[in-house]
This record gives sequence, structure tokens and C-alpha cells, in this order.
Amino acid sequence: MALAIAERRPEFHVEYHYSPTDRKLDLVGEMGAVEPAALASLAPELAPLELAQFPISGALATRIDLADGSSEGVRVDLHFGKGSLKSELLPEGALTLEQGSLHAVYAPESSQLRLAKLELDLGHGSLLTVKGSIDGITPAMVTRRDPGSLSIPGRLGITLADVPVNKFESLWPPALSRNGRRWVVANVHEGILDEAAVQLDLAVDPVGRSAEIVSAHGSMRYHDATISYFHQLSPARKVSGTATLNDKRLVFTPTAGAVKSIQLTGGSLQITDLGAPVEWLSVDLALAGPVQDVLEVIDAKPLRYAHDIGIDPAKVGGRTEAHLHFKLPLLHDLRLAQVEYAVKASLTSAAITDVAMHRNLTDGTFAVEIGGSGAHLQGNSRFDGVPMHLDANLFFKPKSEARARYRVNLALSDEQRRRLEFDFFPDRLIGPIGVDATYWARDGMRAEAELAIDLHAASLSVAEAGWKKPAGDRASASLIVGLSNEQITQVSDIEVKAAGLDGRFSISLTPGTGQLESVEIQRLAIGNDDLAGRVTRRRQGGWHIDVRGSALDLSHWIKQLDVSDARHRPAEPPLQIDANFGRVTLGPRREVHDFKAQLLRDGTDWQAAQIDARFPNGHQLSLRSGKEPGKTGLTFRSDDFGSTLRLFDLSDNIVGGRVTIAGQVSEMDGKRILSGHIDGESYNLVRAPVFARILALPSLTGAASMLAGSGIPFSTLRGEFAFIDDHLMLENLLAYGEAIGVTANGVLDLQRDRLDLQGTIVPAYALNSILGNVPVIGSLLLGGEGQGLFAANYRVTGSAGDPQISVNPLSALAPGFLRRLLQPNFGVHPPIPQSPGVQ
Repeated sequence: MALAIAERRPEFHVEYHYSPTDRKLDLVGEMGAVEPAALASLAPELAPLELAQFPISGALATRIDLADGSSEGVRVDLHFGKGSLKSELLPEGALTLEQGSLHAVYAPESSQLRLAKLELDLGHGSLLTVKGSIDGITPAMVTRRDPGSLSIPGRLGITLADVPVNKFESLWPPALSRNGRRWVVANVHEGILDEAAVQLDLAVDPVGRSAEIVSAHGSMRYHDATISYFHQLSPARKVSGTATLNDKRLVFTPTAGAVKSIQLTGGSLQITDLGAPVEWLSVDLALAGPVQDVLEVIDAKPLRYAHDIGIDPAKVGGRTEAHLHFKLPLLHDLRLAQVEYAVKASLTSAAITDVAMHRNLTDGTFAVEIGGSGAHLQGNSRFDGVPMHLDANLFFKPKSEARARYRVNLALSDEQRRRLEFDFFPDRLIGPIGVDATYWARDGMRAEAELAIDLHAASLSVAEAGWKKPAGDRASASLIVGLSNEQITQVSDIEVKAAGLDGRFSISLTPGTGQLESVEIQRLAIGNDDLAGRVTRRRQGGWHIDVRGSALDLSHWIKQLDVSDARHRPAEPPLQIDANFGRVTLGPRREVHDFKAQLLRDGTDWQAAQIDARFPNGHQLSLRSGKEPGKTGLTFRSDDFGSTLRLFDLSDNIVGGRVTIAGQVSEMDGKRILSGHIDGESYNLVRAPVFARILALPSLTGAASMLAGSGIPFSTLRGEFAFIDDHLMLENLLAYGEAIGVTANGVLDLQRDRLDLQGTIVPAYALNSILGNVPVIGSLLLGGEGQGLFAANYRVTGSAGDPQISVNPLSALAPGFLRRLLQPNFGVHPPIPQSPGVQ
């Protein structure tokens, strides 16, 4: 039979068989090319057929028990032609269909409607397969004698195979995980969905003819997909893997893919809380590849991780294995603050060009962690070839003013310090040192560095203080460096500690220029020195040193002092010194107390000096010096002549007395000369072996015996002197007392400890002086001031410790004018101001 339905005339064939014994009717109906949509208007119950816009052919078989009008089973086998399937659930409202088939069975004995298979060919090899069942459909419900339960269970299995990923948007119903669908459509592109299978548990309302999804489970296989896992970051391409759906969680598990040249080695993308008002996406990706590419990925906006760390990805080499984590709500107006993110990575063979001080970092092996609060890097590398341990923190949302912290540990040998230009004290520090440096980057352009230096393996020496530390003895140093705009502005809390050394300092620099402004010495205890003070830049140029303390030992500094070429040294900046010490030591048992000094130097010349001090016995000494045109005048006074000579290590054979020296410093032939006049009084000469040998004449033995006792008293000392090139030259030096009188002319070589002196010794000087007062005959007999009627000429040459001494005994019996003829070198003028040579 053929019926006209719409524009088609499909054929219908019906076969039946009736069994009168049990009153059962078997029916088999076949149809061909029926348009279901054309039947929708025939009855309200057929209205849903309007959605099927394709021809249907097939057969329906059933058995009816005419006794009670019930069906004992139904089987439907249909085939679909080309067309489309309309549905409000579909994004485009319809689904293109090439062909399809349906096989379904109703079994009243089990009250189950089973969809054996619904298969739809979507074209281009894509296939949609649906299987399922509904339980609890009783025959009474089919005949509507009983409405049945308000909810009956159902199951539905849907499989989608060989579908291009770009076709997702037309297949994924918006009502099914609306936000998850939106994210997948927006971020998953290209590639092929090999197979997607989902199992749905349903709660079916037979009266309302509707169903609600109770649970959903599924799986998926795909390849060559492109996945954008975070806005503006490089996407993962050629991604292959699987996915699972478990109730309200959809998990993508990639097994291959790449981000730039970084290989995707594992991980997952999870969409959770499916169907909830807010669904969540969690991304965890395992990557392996070049460090540079990873840094470029995480340096993209809005993260800018590498930028914040201060690393240019273009300067970085090496490889990494990294794990990226993101978790975010699937919202239209997503903000970065709502994104939870983290990066964990291991770096090998890491290298950074021009990382600091125009030097490179190489051979790095690091572990890196990046999160919402900051980044942490830890590992080992080489800085310009020097092994180094690095521990760094970057704070994205600092609670304090610190934005980053870098801690560096390294050991430096002498050669490595020279190469890194850290060799500040090459003659004082020898051997390896350990450096523990912590760098803090603060707000704006401010920064701070804390350095702790282990000096135990190195040897240290400060020759000026007579102090040294052998390698192996404990010693350490620490300091804090303040920086602004990458320039040092202050060095504070400098501490140096070792046995016999305790120093605390701070340094201030001019912001912007880095020029040294001041050095604060909180304390410096080294060797026998214990002092504090401040060095500041003077407004008029040069420096001002204000130093004070309980003790200052200059004995070792004097040994290091070389003044022979002072005039040939480069001009130095002006220097002003204010010093105040409880004790100043120049050598063993050579010290003064209550030392106060004010000194001013301009270039290589000392313009002014004012020094006051006290000997341990309470006697005073002072020095005053001032600049005059072409020369510098000075005056030295001491209440203890003997202590003065011992202080300067000139002699320990003088006791007591007073002395005044008035002189001036001038230049001759490019050399500096100190010349002047000396006046002394009331002192004793004791324990003078050289002088005792001069007094060996029988006429002088009385005076010689006094040397072993309280000494030979002298009431007066006067004469001229000059000092040049470590040579002290004496002219017309006269010393006398009641017991003896002495004159001297000649040279003392202080550096070589040699002398060449000559003069006259007059015994019973008081008596001889009375004879000298006789007019005319007195000067004739005595020979001049300092001479005597009874006197002897002498000469002392050679080593100061054991000189050669000659005394002319005949001169002791000759009148003064004849004695002059017998004097050694008679007629030769004293050497002042020329520089003699002492043989």
C-alpha cells in the first residue's frame, strides 16, 4: 500500500498472524522513505517527529494479547536517509545527517525499553552512536491504564568518533556544562577527536516525558589538538591524549604535544563542578625543553615572571623540566587575582650572559618554584668560572618593602679574586676566603646587600700595627651595602673579627655619584691599638681625620715609613688630622700619655702642627709648626731631655733636663732640610761607653768615674744642627757643666747607624772658664768658647755601637791656639747644609 504523505508516496507493508487458541496477534509492519516531520501534524502525540528532517525506512514487529489488549514486546529497526535532526539542545539548532540507523526493543516481561543502537553518520567519517535503556516501563504504562512511577531509571551511552575538534561547537549542547563548553570551544582548536564516549544515568519522568541527568561518566581520545591553557601564553600544539568524564569532572590527559619547542610530557586539564553556577578549570602540564623558551612563555603578559625576576630570556641557555599549574573559575570577567598559578622546574646546563658585573653564569643546575606569592630558585652554578651556590626569592606581593632576595655562597682564591676584581688587599690578605652574600631588592630603586666573609683559611697581616693571622685561625668579616639606582650609597655595619683584631666601621657615599663622603670608625682594636674616629670630606677639599682612643702603637708604622722619596710622590689631597690618645707608643718603653695633635697637610707639605703630650713621669713635651713663605718653622719643647731622646730612640744615656729646639724646614736642590738651634739645661750623662773611652786620659779620669754613678751633670747645651736624608749634622755643639765641657761637630748617619764626630773635651770646665775671662790672654790660652786651658781634642768614627775613638794627648798640654793646629781636619768647615757621606 502506498500513501501520499507530504511530497512523497512511501509504501507500507503489513504482515500479521493471528492465533485463535491464545488470542494473540503477531504484526510486522514495513515502511519505506517516510518523512517523520510530515506525520507530526496528524496527532499531538506525533509532534516531536517534526524534529526528524530525514526519510525513514524500516520495520516494526510486535505481538499483542487480544485478551487484555497488552503488548508482549516490540522491536523497531529503522534506517535513516540524508537530512538533519533538529533540537533546541544543539548550538546551531540542527545536526546534519548523512545516514543512520536505529534498533530498539521493548520487553514487557522486564519492563525495559532498550535502545540497542542509534548510529548517525555525520559526514566526513564522523559517527555518533547512542545506546541505552529505560527500566520500569510496565505494559499498563504503555496502554496508559497506569501512569506508573513519577521517576524511573534510565541509562544512555553516547559515542562520538572521528570528529574534527573544530566541530565541537556544533555538537556540544550549551546546556551540558555551559562554562566548560565555553572554555573548550574557546581554547581547544584543530586536531581530531578519535573517540568520545559518555555514559549518562537518567531519572525519567514518564508522565512529563522528560529526563534529568543524574550522573555522567565518559572518556575521550584525541590527537593533534591545539590547546590554549592560559590567556596570552603560547598554546600547546600537536597535543594528543585522553580525557575522562566522571560526574561533574572532565579531565584531559595529554600524552604528547609541544609549547614552542618545549615538549609536553604529561599533565592534565580538569574542568570541575560541571553544571554548577561556577565551573573551575585546573591546568597541570609537564614540559621539557630549552630554558629560554620556558622563560619566554612565563614572561608573556600578564605574568611577566622573567621580567620581574630581572632576567632577559634572550640571554639564557640550558634545558629544563617544568610543571605548570593554573586553577581558575570559568568566568567571562576573569581577573588575574582570581587565578591560582604555580611553576615548578628543574634547570640543567643553565647559562645567563652578562648576569652581573659584565660576567656570565654557566653550568647551572637549579630548582625553581613560582607561585602567586613569589618565585624561589635554588641550585649551583659557576660565576665567571667560580663555583657558586644561589638561593633566590622574588616576592610578587611583598608584605614588607623587600621585592626580592638573592643569597650567594662561593669560595674565592687569590687568583679568582683578582679575576673578579675583588682583590682589594692583595698584600694583606692571602689565601682562600668564603663569601656569603645576601642581596635585597627593595621598593623603587633601593637595594641592600649583606656580606659575611669567612677568613679562617686565609692569612692576614697589617704590618703597620704589627698584627698578623696565620691561615687556619678563626677570622670573619661582615658588612651591609646600601644601593640606590644600582649605585653604592652607603657601606654600614662593617665588622672584622679575629684574635687581636676587632673592627667596626661604616662608609657613606654621595647619592648619584658614589663619591666617598665619610668613614666612621666605631672601634678599631688591632695589636696594641684601640681607637675610634671619623674621616670626612672637607668642603674646601681633602679630608679631615678625627681619631681618638686609649692607645696607639706607632712602632711598627715607623719601621714601614719611607720618607726618602716623599718629594717625588704624587701630590696628595689636603689632610687635616685631630688626634687624642691616652697612650702613644713609639717602641719598647718609648711612650707618651695624654697625646693631643692637630696637623694640616697640603699636598706633600705639612702646613701646621700642634702636638702636646706627657711622659709617664708627668713631664711635658710639645711641638708647634707653621708655614711661612719658602719655609716651615717649628718649635719643640720638652721638660725631660733624657725621656725625649729615649722616646725617639736617639740615646738612653741622658737623664732629666730640659730642651728646646727651634728650626725650620726648607728645600735645597730638591731635597728637604730641617735645620735649627738646640738649647738644653740641667741634665746628666750616664752609662755612656763611647764617652767613657774619650775620658780615658789620666787628666779626665775624675769625670769618667762619674759616669758609673749618678752621671756627669751638664748645666747647658746649645748648638746648631741640620737633618737631611737620614743624616743629622752638628755644628758648634757645646755642652758643659762644672765637671766637664764638650764641643762637637760632625755627622750621624741614622739609617746606617754610623757617625763621624770631632771636638774638644775640657775637664774642670768651671775653672777653665774663669781663666777664659782674663782679657786677651784668656782667649789666646783657651782657643775660644768651649775650650779650656786643660783640654783634649777627640774624634769618633765608624759604627755607633763600636766606633773608633782617637784623642790627641799632646793637645791636652798645648794652649788653645796651638791645640787648634793639632785638631783633626783643622781648617775644614762643618758640613752644614751639604749632605756628607759617612764612611
